[in-house]
Amino acid sequence: MSVEFGDAVSALASSLVAARRALDAATAELSAAYAADERLRSLPVPAFALAEAHFDVPYVVDSVEEVGPPRLELPRRPVVAIGEREMASLLRGVGADVGARLQQLVDQHARLRDLYDRARDDPESMRDERVPEPVRLSRADLAALRASASGPAREQLTAVVRDVQELQKLLQDVAQKSRPTQRVFIRLDADSLSGVPPEQIQRASLTFRDVPKAMVDVGGEPVVVPD
Repeated sequence: MSVEFGDAVSALASSLVAARRALDAATAELSAAYAADERLRSLPVPAFALAEAHFDVPYVVDSVEEVGPPRLELPRRPVVAIGEREMASLLRGVGADVGARLQQLVDQHARLRDLYDRARDDPESMRDERVPEPVRLSRADLAALRASASGPAREQLTAVVRDVQELQKLLQDVAQKSRPTQRVFIRLDADSLSGVPPEQIQRASLTFRDVPKAMVDVGGEPVVVPD
């Protein structure tokens, strides 16, 4: 029988979760039994643990299917911009280098807005598009720009900085989702593997680990778990 590789891994992970749940239930039942027995009450309660599990899974590839990207529906975003009057207010009293970096931010914001509008019309056009890293103004630049600026200018600057960051993240996500993916189907049952030459058998080494929580919630309050 052919199964998708991801489904096979998910089935193994689900079986481990079920096993962990059963072990936790057994520990809880033992704890209650020890608490109810005067002779056992003073003894430590046995605890079952499943800290790590390893699987060495032999398989053969049955087929590979390419799946087209899903249809993406991108919402309209509110128009965010720095007006001419507000730009003049922000540049009042700042150095030319700070003004140049602000202009770079504004130019890149316009570029990202254009990319987003294009992605809304045709998400697949983003498949090979390289989304630029956002221009980041330093704290010193932001402080200098805001020092003598009007209230509306400071608000518009904050809105543009935030919009650049959000657009860059959204566009990277669109670019990733617009690419086709591959679904790998495998056979790992004994009958399928028995007639395959050893050199054609692939092996997947899977390790699942239980990561202890450093903090748990007790009655709505966070409690640090001791090592």
